[in-house]
Amino acid sequence: MSFSKNLTFSFFLLIVCPISSYCQNQIATGKILDGKADLPIRNAKITIKNYAVSSDSLGNFKITAVVGDTIHFYNAGYVEKTIVFSSQSNITITLDQSEPIDRIYSFVDETAEPQNGMRELFDQLGQYLIYPAEARRNAISGEVVLFIVIGRNGEVQETGIVKGIGYGCEEAALTALRSTTVTWKPAIKNGIKVRSKLKLPLKFKI
Repeated sequence: MSFSKNLTFSFFLLIVCPISSYCQNQIATGKILDGKADLPIRNAKITIKNYAVSSDSLGNFKITAVVGDTIHFYNAGYVEKTIVFSSQSNITITLDQSEPIDRIYSFVDETAEPQNGMRELFDQLGQYLIYPAEARRNAISGEVVLFIVIGRNGEVQETGIVKGIGYGCEEAALTALRSTTVTWKPAIKNGIKVRSKLKLPLKFKI
């Protein structure tokens, strides 16, 4: 009878102990890095449920966790990341910088352009551009460079002058640009639609 009880108790220990250790608090440690610069991120937030800590000046962190806990990592200007804790030590987390909605990009992966191509835009510019009388009288030739800002939804948000030649040519070029009716496709950067700035050269030649 005693042997039977001991056998039952031993079997109970084999079943319960692994489950018990699985549920014990452990210390999760690691480092948080900028995914692009590969530099430590200071004061990043690490949270589990309602408990939070911050990374130090070297990006290191330490937090109490139970296997199976979801750990959240975030910092202003970065995309939040989550992992499920599985008892590994020295976790390295890289956070990717988020794209500010209001930022205007000059260098992108896919340039903003009219739905039917740039030829459509320059055809319309040629249609609306009027050579200023003063520029004709003074035999003024040269290049006016305009800029245009295209929003995330393809809307024209801003136009302006980068370089002019005077004699009313800048105003004539801007008027022509603002008279165009092309539909724009927004620029793409890292797979995301972004605001972008384009330069548009217009030549005046007699």
